[in-house]
Amino acid sequence: MFPLWLQLEMDQPERRAFVQFTTGCPHLPPTGLAALNPMLSVSLKHCPDGAESELPSASTCFHVLKMPAYTSKEAAKRAARLRDRKLEGPDRHVVACDAPPGGGGG
Repeated sequence: MFPLWLQLEMDQPERRAFVQFTTGCPHLPPTGLAALNPMLSVSLKHCPDGAESELPSASTCFHVLKMPAYTSKEAAKRAARLRDRKLEGPDRHVVACDAPPGGGGG
């Protein structure tokens, strides 16, 4: 599971952004985080230039948060804020795992 301090220190908009980032969906199942299938997991992100130079990433289809080994809680929070700003920008692209081949939607 992801770090407990991360869960406890997020306000509602941050939790919503976290769920969107890690699952690709804007909300959790009605019964909560434990109902995700596959379950949310965290893996260590390999950072050849050091953890401080990388942002977290995610594999939304598998609900995997890839976290660099930040040296402090503050560094992790700073990276999350930078990541959120990038996701809100004009270059944001979201691809759903269950999108049909060719990118057609409904």
